[in-house]
Amino acid sequence: MFIITTTESYKIARYLIFQIERIDCHRYPFKIFPRNFIYALRFHPLFNKSLKKYDPNFYKELETFTPTLGRKYGKKVKGKKVVIEVIIFAIVLFYFIKFVAFYFYKILNFPLWITLIICYILFVSITMAWLFNGRKKSGNVIARAADEEIKKYAEKVISYTAEFFKEFKLDPTKFPLELRYNDYSGLKYQKFDGKFIGYLVVKNE
Repeated sequence: MFIITTTESYKIARYLIFQIERIDCHRYPFKIFPRNFIYALRFHPLFNKSLKKYDPNFYKELETFTPTLGRKYGKKVKGKKVVIEVIIFAIVLFYFIKFVAFYFYKILNFPLWITLIICYILFVSITMAWLFNGRKKSGNVIARAADEEIKKYAEKVISYTAEFFKEFKLDPTKFPLELRYNDYSGLKYQKFDGKFIGYLVVKNE
């Protein structure tokens, strides 16, 4: 049996708060990371397993919710068009990197190792930017189609989190949510710097 210490309860609480923010990001317009990349990395399943030990079924449900959306609505962003875009991108990138290598190595007489590093950095940067842009485009298609479903699931997680806070007597004011929408039940809101700061409504009676 997994014993919940005060430290573990805080870890689970922060993970649940992150998950609510992550689900909020899947509504239109789609946003890849809640808050920022480092914040999202902290709560990656590799680094935060407390909820998995406490409630493995709900943990699995949380981690499979967005992939399920992708399978359900992803057909709207698949097909020949995506394949053609990938092929065109690969061809253009290949010739661009080839030109850069020629220019730095033959024209500017850079050492081969420096030329390779420059090409590698350009290749990774351009590829990542293209992948992120593609992820946003496909995410927006899914977000438009599934907005109400995403909202309802966010409210389910909010309700679960409120019960967890009640059980372990946690203070919601210490766990503010940074959200883009203020239409979830179970939260009270403040607007700050263009975002909605949400706080769980925990009924202690």
